[in-house]
This record gives sequence, structure tokens and C-alpha cells, in this order.
Amino acid sequence: MSGVVSLPGPVASLWEWQFEGACRDTDGAVFYHPEGERGAARQAREAAAKAVCARCPVVSACRAHALASGDAKAATAAFATAE
Repeated sequence: MSGVVSLPGPVASLWEWQFEGACRDTDGAVFYHPEGERGAARQAREAAAKAVCARCPVVSACRAHALASGDAKAATAAFATAE
């Protein structure tokens, strides 16, 4: 590859906040509903996910990222499906 000197390094300041997320040590299943989940089971899982987010020091950055990315799965951690 002639002419390529080097690529720019990652811009860590754009994603470093993720290291502080309360969800880093949480099973991801808390944030994503299984096929066919309804009623009390879904409410309990969403309540558990919201409890993780409630104690998270970077929840604002997470919500902003979820909304900006347009990724519905990313938004699941920050908002319940109905929200």
C-alpha cells in the first residue's frame, strides 16, 4: 500500500465514558427481552435494567449515544421499549 503513511488513532474521548457504565458488570440479558416475553416477566426484567441505569454515573452520555446512533438495541439499555 504505497502512499499510506498512517491512519489516525482512535478518538478515545468519544467513547471513554463507557468504561464507567454501571452495566459493564451486568449480564446483557437484563437489557434485551427474549422472544415472546410478556407481562410480569418483562416488567421485572425492565425494572432490573432501569435499576442498573438509575445508579449509573454516565447514564446521560449513554442515552445521548443511544439516541444519536439510531440503534434500537442500544436504546434498550437507556429506555424501556414503551418509552
